[in-house]
Amino acid sequence: MTKPSSRPRNVYIGLVVVTVISLAVAGGAAHGLLTARVAATTATVLAFAKARFVVLDFMELRHAARVRSYFDAWLAVVCLGCAVLLLR
Repeated sequence: MTKPSSRPRNVYIGLVVVTVISLAVAGGAAHGLLTARVAATTATVLAFAKARFVVLDFMELRHAARVRSYFDAWLAVVCLGCAVLLLR
């Protein structure tokens, strides 16, 4: 019998940690350190990073090379566009 992988559990814990960090950044915990635009952009980039982990690990696209490359390209373009719109 094979041992079950602990990767999904580790990814889930990482997603929870990143969620707490993005809430702290966007929620005002970094009020004196970041401007509102930078905080919103940081939270948005973290959300896109979380989306990538969800798609790769929980939708099991990690081993589908062609679909993964299309998704990564799409995600990079949309994330960059959102970051530019938030920072201008």
